[in-house]
Amino acid sequence: MEKTTHMLAVIDECGNRWECIVVYEDVPDKEKQFVIGGEWKQMVDARRIQQGDYLKIGAPAPRNNKTLYFSRKRV
Repeated sequence: MEKTTHMLAVIDECGNRWECIVVYEDVPDKEKQFVIGGEWKQMVDARRIQQGDYLKIGAPAPRNNKTLYFSRKRV
């Protein structure tokens, strides 16, 4: 199993910045998986993200994937 960790800044629709950790796991004979940690849980709680909400996520420019922006659409 190969595991890699990346730091990622996520900026919400209000301009708040959340420092998150993304861990990718490549397990043989299975699909690749990832886990988001760091301040992700605080962001979910602060923005009141719920199961069923849609998140639109985008990067500001090609190859600049250390910062992502998102907006939420409630269902």
